[in-house]
Amino acid sequence: MKRIFLILGVLFVVILVFIILKPYSQKIDAQEKLQLRELHVEFRETGAVNPRNRLEIKPPFAGRIEQILVNEGDTIKKGQIIIWMSSSERATMIDAARAIGDEEYARWQDIYKPTPIVAPMSGFIIYRQKEPGQTVTAADAI
Repeated sequence: MKRIFLILGVLFVVILVFIILKPYSQKIDAQEKLQLRELHVEFRETGAVNPRNRLEIKPPFAGRIEQILVNEGDTIKKGQIIIWMSSSERATMIDAARAIGDEEYARWQDIYKPTPIVAPMSGFIIYRQKEPGQTVTAADAI
């Protein structure tokens, strides 16, 4: 008999707990409905990225870089002008003409044009080592 009362008592407590907690579980379910949202994942890693093919562009003569038409990350096509460069002689003559005056400078700019450096192949600029106004030799990579 004791056993039956014990089982009935435990069953009564379980039913009572279920009845008491049922309204709370319904509130939680209503608040936590699933919603479809976009998920953004971002990875931050350090390391080196190396190209499969790398070509250093070197000028055919020593001189001064007048203008660079590309920046790092730019896509270039074969034959595209990427740099305007003056030979050492042209740079010296232009500097001397600039010292004489604007008229003489404009005259020599018109007579003696800078030389274009063209892209030998299509690709991406991954590193730009020089800036306009810098002097380079034929061994320097631009």
